[in-house]
Amino acid sequence: MVLRYCRRHERRWSFTQQGWVAFPAEKIQAIQAYAARLRAIDPEAPALLVRDIGCDVCAATSWPLAQPHGATNGRHRREP
Repeated sequence: MVLRYCRRHERRWSFTQQGWVAFPAEKIQAIQAYAARLRAIDPEAPALLVRDIGCDVCAATSWPLAQPHGATNGRHRREP
């Protein structure tokens, strides 16, 4: 299972609501701990992957603050 999560703004993508919702980091950590316990008991249990991606707030933030290091988002930097 993949959870799409923005650590910077503590938001996760909700498939049911088709949008970003507030989701504290403590909840993500609790879910990860539960998933680890479940996998320790049953190795066949589905794995949990938290994918750190930018949210709607990141998209509204002016570039380059919202971009990970090295990302250009289609914009090419000119060398001086």
